Amino acid sequence: MGDFRHSRMAWLLSAVALVAVLVSLGSNLGPLYSFLHQHVPCWSRFRIPFYGLITAQVALALLVARALQQASKQNELHSRASAVHTGLIVATGLILILGVGLASGMLSDAYVGWAQAVRPEIPAEIPLSLAPGAGRDLIMRAFLAGLALVLVALARKNHPISRLTPWLLLAVLAIDLGTVSVPHLKSATGTTEFISPPQPTALASFTAHEPGARAHSVRRAIISPNGRAEFSEAYTNFWISWRAPTLGGIHGAFPDVWRPVFENQLTRYFQVLRAFGVVFYASDSKSPADSRIFERVSPEGTDPVYRILGALGRAYTVPQVVLLEDDQKVSESMAGRGFLPENIAFTTDPEAAGNYPGSSNCRLRWVEDQPDHLAIETKCSQPSFLVVADTYFPGWEAWVDGKKVPIHRINLLLRGMPVPAGLHLVQLSFTPEGWVPAMWLTRGALLIWMVLALGLLVGWLMRYKSSGHEESAN
Repeated sequence: MGDFRHSRMAWLLSAVALVAVLVSLGSNLGPLYSFLHQHVPCWSRFRIPFYGLITAQVALALLVARALQQASKQNELHSRASAVHTGLIVATGLILILGVGLASGMLSDAYVGWAQAVRPEIPAEIPLSLAPGAGRDLIMRAFLAGLALVLVALARKNHPISRLTPWLLLAVLAIDLGTVSVPHLKSATGTTEFISPPQPTALASFTAHEPGARAHSVRRAIISPNGRAEFSEAYTNFWISWRAPTLGGIHGAFPDVWRPVFENQLTRYFQVLRAFGVVFYASDSKSPADSRIFERVSPEGTDPVYRILGALGRAYTVPQVVLLEDDQKVSESMAGRGFLPENIAFTTDPEAAGNYPGSSNCRLRWVEDQPDHLAIETKCSQPSFLVVADTYFPGWEAWVDGKKVPIHRINLLLRGMPVPAGLHLVQLSFTPEGWVPAMWLTRGALLIWMVLALGLLVGWLMRYKSSGHEESAN
């Protein structure tokens, strides 16, 4: 911008936008991103690096606001304002040229090259199909930017319409933001039939009706809800609506504790599936399942669904928790032939390791099973160790008879905790990290805005009343 030499804030906002764009490249930054991910506080809390562009958008919006303010000045900074105005016109023209090039297909190959430079694994067909739409979007943004520049120019020349310039600029901004958000809102709304999840599959139905069960599907069955996008049975988040826990789901950015599971392909091992609480299983194989491991529960002539014989479910107790030095050792032990999850669990947490003699005859009863709250009744003759085969994740807390107890990471990604002898109620509850302070911060900010708005309203009424008195006196 034209006032960079005289504005530290403009330089700061530009630097913030540039850094945000760079870090949004994620792992494409190589060792630099690994260093940031491992050593910068809170860095690993972002779900995906792309979210860094939110910061860039805010910084750019503030820069544009400064530029428009500078361009509309008519005082001693007239020459600098003209330079800013000229720069904005040039930038708008470049955006328009880029948009026309993409929309017409002239720059489609270049667009594919840019996309694959950032995401080498992306198929060329995807950016090629998106290029025309991106071009049309840039043309529309250039048109709106040009309209804003015309309004600013009229304001500088004291045109009669200049009194409406702030409101017209606000309307341009609303159109700009609306054309981004409205299509997404429209696609997510509709009749109840349109937005409702499809009917659960047979595998989901069996799982949802048995407390503490988990499903695992390796079928290629396609689910197409109400003519919308197609999903494979395992790779869909409709399992949440079906209230059926599963090992699948859309994991665009799965929790880091799952990494060793995927890297070591642990879900191909039968005993690991039992450890993860899988009770029902489905596959496309036409050959009969091994009757020593699986029992068919769905009727003949329907999609085959099997129960894992000896399934442990999502809550069970183990008599021995063994301490290992790292997650790789845990992965190797879980993949070993001698691993039986009802007899042994592995951990890297020394506080959880030990022998728990009451686990062999401990009785469990599900009291409540909700996505963010669990309650399990335990009845053990001696101290036991309870494994809850759900993902260990920050934000989960546990209580035994109302007394808070620590949750230990077991078998790479499961939750575990000791329970004393006798009859007890174990409760687990999830509250996202930062939720409570964010809630109070939001309420406080809302209160401040309300007070400020009330103050502005009172001030306007007082000025209006004062001007009325002056007119009466004249």
